[in-house]
Amino acid sequence: MKLGILIIRAFLGLTFVIHGWSKISSFSEAMGMVESIGLPTYFTYLLIFIEIFGGILLILGIFTNYISIIHVIILISAVLTVKSNASYIGGYEVDIILIVMYIAVISSYKWNKIIQFN
Repeated sequence: MKLGILIIRAFLGLTFVIHGWSKISSFSEAMGMVESIGLPTYFTYLLIFIEIFGGILLILGIFTNYISIIHVIILISAVLTVKSNASYIGGYEVDIILIVMYIAVISSYKWNKIIQFN
């Protein structure tokens, strides 16, 4: 059980690092996406920071539950805004799967521990 959650946590962290990095490599597209949902473009910097730094913290097991909650908020926001017109298959199915994985991580770790090793 603990090894399984550790693998899921590491995968989630890596997924967000990759997504944050992809926003850097296609920065103008990322800014356009943020602007298209009605947010100021400086939110792009915040989103990139949260995705990359939060993903690294998640991989290391630092502030696991707090980072997980923040990432779930990002995922739910993406489903409700950017992907609101998409269908489940090929649209927001991966987001829902990631949210369920985060719920598993959140329910498996103690809130009073800053660093989670397993």
